[in-house]
Amino acid sequence: MAKREIIQPAGTTPNPILSPVAKFGNIVFTAGMVGTDPATGKMAGDTIEAQGRQTMENLKVALEAAGTSLDNALKVTGFVSKLEYRTPFNEIYKEYFTGAPPVRTCIEGFLGDGVLVEVDVVACIPE
Repeated sequence: MAKREIIQPAGTTPNPILSPVAKFGNIVFTAGMVGTDPATGKMAGDTIEAQGRQTMENLKVALEAAGTSLDNALKVTGFVSKLEYRTPFNEIYKEYFTGAPPVRTCIEGFLGDGVLVEVDVVACIPE
């Protein structure tokens, strides 16, 4: 019987209120990830391009730590702090999903000081 497994990807700091990645059987869930540079612990930059790319890289690392990849993403939820960031973020996003993209929702809203984009993923580990 499957049980919940919490995964702490390399380069991430434990957080007392959330787990970065949870795996249940062959399904993997990530927390909302932002453009924090794991080497510095600070935002990768103050542009949607810099933060968007780092966010996607962070998701890639998180999913790989769980034994899967963005290629196996089933559902993506993205948040942008301003609607005008959606188009430039979409350009970056498309670089990470070739072929048929996963199901996706994109929402505009306040994300916190200096955070321009946040993304979470539900993925599978193919059998």
